[in-house]
Amino acid sequence: MEKFSADILSLTSEAAVMVQRGIITYANPAAVNIAGSDIVGKSPRTIFGDEICGSQATSFVADIPINGTNCIVRVSKHDYGTIIFFSPDANCNSILNEPFLCSMRNCLMLVEFSASQISQAAEDRGDEETLSRVRIISQNYYRMSRLISNANFIVNYEAGTIPCAVSPVNISKICRDILEISKIFAPLPKIYSKLSGSNGDIVVNADRDLIKKLILNLLSNCLLHAQGLTKVVLYLYDLPDSVIISVSDNGKGIEKDDLITVFERYRYSFDLSTMGKGAGLGLTVVRRIAQLHNGTLLLESRPDQGTSVRVSISKHLSPGVNLHASGVGDEVTSAEVLDGLSDCLSSQYFSEKFMD
Repeated sequence: MEKFSADILSLTSEAAVMVQRGIITYANPAAVNIAGSDIVGKSPRTIFGDEICGSQATSFVADIPINGTNCIVRVSKHDYGTIIFFSPDANCNSILNEPFLCSMRNCLMLVEFSASQISQAAEDRGDEETLSRVRIISQNYYRMSRLISNANFIVNYEAGTIPCAVSPVNISKICRDILEISKIFAPLPKIYSKLSGSNGDIVVNADRDLIKKLILNLLSNCLLHAQGLTKVVLYLYDLPDSVIISVSDNGKGIEKDDLITVFERYRYSFDLSTMGKGAGLGLTVVRRIAQLHNGTLLLESRPDQGTSVRVSISKHLSPGVNLHASGVGDEVTSAEVLDGLSDCLSSQYFSEKFMD
């Protein structure tokens, strides 16, 4: 069986290794090119790390650095051993660029101004029908705002121009605030939490705005794409060298054939039935934010059992010069949550009452 599998792996152009009894027993030429000529005979932990090798899932996809190159890794476990595929995460050529996004932002500002004028006139007349329509416009304003923000982040990341302002951030407080505000939105499935750490607080050097964006994108991605879910759990683990942020659901999960493309969705076209479920930028943004914090992303999913996305944030980032007291400025506003979850909410929440 080992020779049979090795023969198959030798035919693929994607880097692939076979692991048996805790040792890499075969690596095809593409894998040797990325991981080195001495890869065979090594423990897979030396190449792929503890998080990949310690997972109990039978198949999953992750984003990790290998020899200094960010790679997308797919793991598939079988009775005869574990097959690991990996490939460099090349940046994607895209029609998105700064002038294009700037034009979209300008149009969006005009939409917001017009909507506010119509809303004020409708309130003066007591015209509830018009107000309900304005709320739909306002919701789509937030959806477009979030889409542009995510797209702008990706464009700047690929250009190497993302400003990352590292300072002490109370991740526990950010999570608590997001959960507290989300309780207002009754139609959402209940979001539970398990936030570990001394005194309930985990403070780590990170970029505050990017951490907020990461958590909200994780929640939005889960609520939007996890079919049949009734529960979402936000986990926060305090480890010696990292903080793990995890969002899990009890939905239908992702089919194995679809799992391998979850990181690539925004690069390709998708059918009309999925166009109301976002542009697929969320996980890409989360991955890039994790990479900026010397972390990784791992996604596990089992059909009919749910999906879990775990992101690590390194504790070894150095803060900038302009430090402030931990916890100061870590508050989350309702407008930030409305923006982050705009694809998941009912239009009734996009009124002055909630947006203020």
